[in-house]
Amino acid sequence: MAEPVRPAEASIGVRWGFWVTDKMVLASGLGEGASMRLQDALALNILKALGCPGGRRRDLSWPVFSNPRIPGNGNDGLAEVLGELAREFGDRKLILLGVAAEGDSVEDTRWLRARLPAAAADFPHTLAGLATDPSRKKALWQVLKPLAYH
Repeated sequence: MAEPVRPAEASIGVRWGFWVTDKMVLASGLGEGASMRLQDALALNILKALGCPGGRRRDLSWPVFSNPRIPGNGNDGLAEVLGELAREFGDRKLILLGVAAEGDSVEDTRWLRARLPAAAADFPHTLAGLATDPSRKKALWQVLKPLAYH
């Protein structure tokens, strides 16, 4: 399958958090519906349940500047940052939670996922979305159970 291409003028925006442990990386869209403290606690609890306690959060907000014409602020710059993150994650298992924001185009979502390592789990809801809906937490656990303690 050909790699998705995005035109330079169509800048993609992301606001993600990455919780990195020795064996796993949990990536989530950062939501407005819950505090960062709650999202941190939920991410760390998920990783702990998978046998990966601890972890440190790194945030990625793109574009860095509101003016897309600033050099390095477009999709090429985002691709470079995502490539660096992918190399840094190495062989850690990647869990994606709601990385495709509501309203993102299919093309943008494909473009973003093509620049991330293959996900061991991909769930459509963010941490903020999980915090407000217990049924989503149960559904997520069904997806993540095979990864526990492996």
